[in-house]
Amino acid sequence: MGGDYDPVASPVPTMDDMGASRRITPAQFHALTVPADLWRVNIQTEYYTENYSYDEEDDFGRVHWFDADDYFEETTTLTVKRGITDFWDVGVEIPLVYSEFQRASSDRSSSYPHSANEWGLGNVRLTTGIGTSWNHESDYLLLDLAIGLPTDTRDNDLFSTGGDARAILTYEHYWDVFGVVASGYGEYYADNDFSGGEWEWGGQAGIAIQATDDIYATVVADVQEDKTAIEGFVEFVVGSRSSIEIFGGIDVDGDDDAKYVGIGFNILFGK
Repeated sequence: MGGDYDPVASPVPTMDDMGASRRITPAQFHALTVPADLWRVNIQTEYYTENYSYDEEDDFGRVHWFDADDYFEETTTLTVKRGITDFWDVGVEIPLVYSEFQRASSDRSSSYPHSANEWGLGNVRLTTGIGTSWNHESDYLLLDLAIGLPTDTRDNDLFSTGGDARAILTYEHYWDVFGVVASGYGEYYADNDFSGGEWEWGGQAGIAIQATDDIYATVVADVQEDKTAIEGFVEFVVGSRSSIEIFGGIDVDGDDDAKYVGIGFNILFGK
């Protein structure tokens, strides 16, 4: 990708002078770093729900587990990234989060409120992406890093979190319009008082397809220690420098029965 590379223009063969067989369109730019001197803006809204489990200790020191009658979050995130080089970008993620919890009807204790809801600013994340490609851009490798600052303004301890961090290494290989996707990741969640935290590790594997010049889709299995989810992603090019993405996932092997669905809008500008 040279300095004049524009991944969000009308679909054109990339590196055609090298005989590349793959066509890069706006629908792939989630898998690439932002080219040098360009800006990418993404606005995304996601609805997430799960079978939220919590524990209570009775007067005799016995611990009882309950499943909340209702728990969900709605998150709208603004992400802005700028390309430093064609293979390195930096950015910021700014989320607004609404969370709602309803205590289990079988829980007669007073430790948790009968119901609670909060909305506010989530953790603002500073991001960077480093990528490379080879074999005439049939192979891609992308390292995505993020540090979440403890900016969560929600007061209720049910929802607010301390800082967080993530690291994702993704590999993609394509045979013309078909491809395979594999990634490994780690996510760290700190306690509110920074007295500790925990890492969660996982991996993804799946397939990708360039259905048309304007439609790109992936389906992957997301595997963690205690659950497995199936996730889907479709992106539609709707302009010379913009696209719409639709995504969702469902837990198929785990206790929390998590589900999410979302929609996003992307635009690239500069130069």
